[in-house]
Amino acid sequence: MIYAYKAVPFIGSSAEQVKPYDVAKQLSALINSESLSGWQFYQINSVNISVVAGCLSALFGASSYEKRYDMVIFRQECNENDKNVVNKIAVDIKPIEKGPPEGADSKCPDCSSPTRHDDQACWKCSADFSHPQGWKPIRT
Repeated sequence: MIYAYKAVPFIGSSAEQVKPYDVAKQLSALINSESLSGWQFYQINSVNISVVAGCLSALFGASSYEKRYDMVIFRQECNENDKNVVNKIAVDIKPIEKGPPEGADSKCPDCSSPTRHDDQACWKCSADFSHPQGWKPIRT
């Protein structure tokens, strides 16, 4: 049997206090949504990404570090002659579009986008606020 595979990033969110049940519902919704599109849940893997400090961050002493992301892996059965599945995957994958968070009370020092003081990263430029040497949101 031949399978086509698709990885979808997953970051659960919970208001104020982390509630595992909320995150479990979000993960279930993602799996069920992909299932309706013909994709079978396969596994969850972690991917480490090396984040290189930008010019401005490096100037203030930030260095490169690794960040971990969870990826939900789906698979779809295909036959040897079906080349369209791979093309279909490339078309289906779209970047996650996010907007400014509700209740923004700070701004990102890198791009000045509205953020919340307890955000881990900027929604627009992905500046990492969780790294010990990283930027912190500026209260507005």
